[in-house]
Amino acid sequence: MFRKENDKGAVGKVNELTLANMQTQDIVRAISRIHHEGYDCVELSIGFNNLVNKDTGIGGDVSDPVCVVYTRNKNRTWIEEGRTEIIANRLNGEFITKIYIKYKFEEECDVRFVLYDCDTSFKTNDSSKLDLTKQDFLGEAECSLCHIVGMRKHTMKLQKVASGEITVSLMPRPKSNDILHLHLGFSGVRICSFSMFGCCMGSALLYFVISIQHEGRYIPVYKSDYIMTVGTGQFPSLSIQVHKLGNPTVPIRFEIFRYENPGSALLGNADLTIGQLVSLDRIQLQNQELARRGVKNIGELIFMEKTITSRPCFLDYINSGLKIGCQIVVDFTGSNGDPKVAGTLHHMHPVSAGADLQIMTSEYLDAIRCLYGLVSGYDTDGLIPFWGYGAQIPLANGQRVVSWDFAINGSDSNPEVHGMDGVMEAYTRAITNITLSGPTNFAPIIRKLVRRKTTELASGIIQFDIIIILTDGEISDMQDTIDAIVDASSLPLGFLIIGIGSGRFTNMHVLDADGTKLRASNGRLAVRDNVQFVNFNEHRTDLFRFTEESLAEIPAQLVDSMLAMTPKPLMPSDFGVPHVVQTQNISLSLPPSYRESCANLSEESQ
Repeated sequence: MFRKENDKGAVGKVNELTLANMQTQDIVRAISRIHHEGYDCVELSIGFNNLVNKDTGIGGDVSDPVCVVYTRNKNRTWIEEGRTEIIANRLNGEFITKIYIKYKFEEECDVRFVLYDCDTSFKTNDSSKLDLTKQDFLGEAECSLCHIVGMRKHTMKLQKVASGEITVSLMPRPKSNDILHLHLGFSGVRICSFSMFGCCMGSALLYFVISIQHEGRYIPVYKSDYIMTVGTGQFPSLSIQVHKLGNPTVPIRFEIFRYENPGSALLGNADLTIGQLVSLDRIQLQNQELARRGVKNIGELIFMEKTITSRPCFLDYINSGLKIGCQIVVDFTGSNGDPKVAGTLHHMHPVSAGADLQIMTSEYLDAIRCLYGLVSGYDTDGLIPFWGYGAQIPLANGQRVVSWDFAINGSDSNPEVHGMDGVMEAYTRAITNITLSGPTNFAPIIRKLVRRKTTELASGIIQFDIIIILTDGEISDMQDTIDAIVDASSLPLGFLIIGIGSGRFTNMHVLDADGTKLRASNGRLAVRDNVQFVNFNEHRTDLFRFTEESLAEIPAQLVDSMLAMTPKPLMPSDFGVPHVVQTQNISLSLPPSYRESCANLSEESQ
């Protein structure tokens, strides 16, 4: 039996207010740091149940668990992300320490949770310096991060041990997508160079720059337009995402410059936190050079208007319970080639799946596996409406007709198959029962999906569907397809068009109208961008890159579709209240919003 010093302290009696403040600060700082890397941030709470007892069992002496969390991305290297605290003498419970992980919808990320029984004398619950090689192994579990995010609560059996479970919950989080709207003015600014003859007067071109601290230096994040002024005036209003301003406890820098040719001259600067920015109306400008020359009044920066508005982000909707579905549409036109002939796009052939296991695949199935493997974590029921177009399909009377919107399983009223196994089975059967035909028309299947979604919404069901349309070349009904896509742009549908093979895909880039809006034949503009096109063949040697390119726009499409809903935009709160995780008898409810957190942290730092 090893000696545990201060067992009760190891469990961690944490004041509820202190814990809430610590948690809010940690979340805000983690989100700020991770956003600068182009990622979002997820916060995970970890619970455990029925752990193996590695201790004596005498007098309540049982295992003292700690959990270490690792992630693995496309580099295939496991990296430690964090550790929970040590909890003394507990086989069932919940860790207080939360784990923050970088997250992108389009990136595959595996997560491993390893539990140990702390077998070293300890005075506190801090596990940061714990030598894991000297601790007893309590089991491990592994899953994809998308399954945790998609299900919001994921329970797994611990592997390599006799018993035990781990439950990982996606925690609610403060808003990280707040937008600061700022209207800056200034007065008394000396706009000309100060010299032994004094300060000259007149007008000059001025502009200002906002910079943040990063690794010991200031990095600009915003530069204003130029204005002509005589020392008192105002700059045009600006809007900037709050997370781009960095850690809310670290001052950001405002600098006013006079434009010169060449170069620019600094007239004055002010450093303040976001919290101070929210609470102050004006602040004195500083200029060390002028101060050394005895000039005391440099001027002041005036905050004429400052508001922060919230635009929900993808994770806000997921946290609130919005469901994501996936529908797959496959091209069965004759240009794909005879499926019986090797080298054609629908030809089924065996490939190694590791450990002496082989699976049958085709070019279409390879692309579907890559995409659905990631999307499946969000598709909680695993049911996939599976469609085809451009083939002659058999009718009950024995005749065959060309269809551009048929259910691959043969049931138009119930087109769903279950998971990737269901896709494989229905696809393999279809290849032998249909005749490839043509031409390549998208409009009929898009219109069918629009009708189904409209009916679904009318019945009160709100779900965002990712529509994966696979094709081997150009379409024959371009304007009809544009009209159908414009009609779909007000609905919670996101179209992902995947080019298969080496055909021409020039007009697919027309449908993927990044930066512009599609216009229907009746003159109506698309409400939003709802199409992404990716050529599978171009990424054949880098499937991680293919998945990232394909799914990168889905989070924005989801948010835009919710805000475009009529008669009113749908906010995350419309989908119910996120779950609350009970931790050591302390209720951790939804933390304050980002702007409230910033204000609170600013006050604490003063």
